[in-house]
Amino acid sequence: MKRRAVTAGSGTRKRPVRLLTGLAVPLTAVALAGLPGVAVAAGETPPPAPEIKNLSMDEGTAACVSGTDRPYLRSAARLKARLAGHPLGDGRFDTVGGEFEITWRDGDGQPVTKTLRTAEKQNGSDFTVTVPDVVPHDAAVSWRVRAFHGDAVSTWSDENGGHACEYVYDLKAPEAPTVASEEFPADSADWLPVLGRHGTFTVRSASADTASYRYWFTGGAPVDIAADTLGGSATIPYFATRDGSITLTVQAVDRAGNASPQVSHTFRVSASDPLGSWDLNDPEGATSAHASKGPVAEAGGGVTFGADGPAGTAYPKSALLDGSASGHLATETPVVDTHGSFSAGAWVKPADATGTRTVLSQDAGEGHSFTLGQRATDDGAEWAFTFGGRTVTGGPVEADRWTHVEAVYDAYTGLPRLYVNGTATTAKKAAAPDESASDGAFQIGRARTAAGYGAYWSGSVAAVRVHGRVLVDDEITRAASRAPSSLGLWDFEGLAEDAKSAPATHGGPAMTLHGGTLVANSGTTCPEAYLCAPFPPDFADATLALDGESGWASTTEPVPALDESFTVVAHYFTDDTEPEGPVTVLAQGGEGHEGFRVRYADSTWQLLVTDADGTERVLASTPGHLEPYQVWAQVAVVHDREHGTLRLVVDDNWKDELVASHRFATAGGGALAVGAAPSGEGAHEFLHGAVDNVSAYRGVLDQDDLSSLAFGNEPHFPVPEAS
Repeated sequence: MKRRAVTAGSGTRKRPVRLLTGLAVPLTAVALAGLPGVAVAAGETPPPAPEIKNLSMDEGTAACVSGTDRPYLRSAARLKARLAGHPLGDGRFDTVGGEFEITWRDGDGQPVTKTLRTAEKQNGSDFTVTVPDVVPHDAAVSWRVRAFHGDAVSTWSDENGGHACEYVYDLKAPEAPTVASEEFPADSADWLPVLGRHGTFTVRSASADTASYRYWFTGGAPVDIAADTLGGSATIPYFATRDGSITLTVQAVDRAGNASPQVSHTFRVSASDPLGSWDLNDPEGATSAHASKGPVAEAGGGVTFGADGPAGTAYPKSALLDGSASGHLATETPVVDTHGSFSAGAWVKPADATGTRTVLSQDAGEGHSFTLGQRATDDGAEWAFTFGGRTVTGGPVEADRWTHVEAVYDAYTGLPRLYVNGTATTAKKAAAPDESASDGAFQIGRARTAAGYGAYWSGSVAAVRVHGRVLVDDEITRAASRAPSSLGLWDFEGLAEDAKSAPATHGGPAMTLHGGTLVANSGTTCPEAYLCAPFPPDFADATLALDGESGWASTTEPVPALDESFTVVAHYFTDDTEPEGPVTVLAQGGEGHEGFRVRYADSTWQLLVTDADGTERVLASTPGHLEPYQVWAQVAVVHDREHGTLRLVVDDNWKDELVASHRFATAGGGALAVGAAPSGEGAHEFLHGAVDNVSAYRGVLDQDDLSSLAFGNEPHFPVPEAS
């Protein structure tokens, strides 16, 4: 049949006039038929019925559901329907509008129905209406929708196999919850020794509609946890990873998302003392190791006290174990219950990086409950922690190098973890302690098997600590840290202008002044060939001026051992905006040895390294300037051996592109040089300018340390306190 629109006084086709575009109004206010100027269609085909999948609530976040699945909403609901118009062919469709019918019961239990109509829009449009803000709290709301075009309407969405859409209007927040914990009681006047321990908090609200709880700890992000039943409680797990005052904040949340007032639970966390503590700094000739905590450890004849301890720690002395059957220390009684969480660690320096050798263990039955030490590999040995049928390894063992090792077993997770110099490796599978084996004597330097004791340690041991809990990462980082120490400072103070040698403070070797060098003091008249720079405002009144042709300086022997962590710093001044050729500011090694060099060439700062085979290469580079705007500048090279990085810092600029993966394989050789690159018996790539306050350190200096040096302040390196 041919379809046409009929309007008053005209036979031409017209769209009906649209009233209140974009608004939803009661049906009685939108009487489309009979209004002057409004088109009334005759014989229009109804639009398709709405599909349930295209209906939603609450800005589209809640689907059209009914019954027990209906959502709870805490604000006036926005109902949404995507509607289709009747197809006209050739890709054309009739316009379409939506008619929403909403039903609920009022405060007296009487049914209330509201009908809202929208204006017509294009096919496939979304139509939304907002439920009137008169629905009472806890009322169940049911709604349906149908499409219309003119006076032609579709069937309702709940007809022909559809269903009503429902939700509950919930305005009231639940009551504030209570919080209780056996392990972490609130508002205790005492500090709780619970660092590194697991516990729980029980939270519950008196409101029957509490569905979940929202909580967060000091400095943490909010977390939602479901109640065990509607209106029930929830258990919040917690692992104390830091000390200090900690606050747990909790809210009860109902199904609509209404949150109760906040409740706070504050507790104070501290670390418990170790169960066993032996520094092993006993005097030479001692036959046992004093214990600041735990039982005395008797020493065998193969133990020698008084050996050097790890530099930069609170343990200047150590015990040397000779690797024989008598090279061990042992207690008479157990130190820790290995059926629960425990940690055991020490500073060690292996004399032999091959074979299987034990640093720490504890007897259990006819064997051992755990071992910490080194395990033989095809290439030597690797650090290993064995417990409960699992072994965790932590990289190759290096002879004659102090290393901090820590074994940690977390009974809550069941996972053993091994830390080597503060870096952790965790087992992939849980371990299970032997419940049938009772703990026995604690051993330093050997392990028991069914065949007897063996796997004897060869090397030094210091600072043995055993805890009956998990040591957290920060504690292990502190235990494994070593304070930097000065290897030498060359400030050129108190020297004659023509001096050819500059002594070092802090015990470093002297620095030879080669070729065109001049020690410029406050009264120096500077020859034309030299650049007598203004004295650094924060340094003393002497600098080393270099003529740019033959002047440079070098130490009489290597200063940092390249296979250790180190930092080397130099300050320089120049007026060369762009020198004719490359300029080397700082270098060590090379010429047949491993080494590093800081060079400026082609408007680029370069960090070069010489590998063990003698090959020199650029490790990192970045565009920059040599002449630092008529002021003194600082360059530094920082080698972090534990993390395997070498970094160049130019004028306190810590650029990412100037740090690269590198670990020197040998201690290297060759002098520490400033102002030129050593070459054979001489040097090249000379700096025209001045240098001052050249310094070297064992260990890694951080950004604060280098900033302090830039202002002429000697950084302070406190030795970590004994754990």
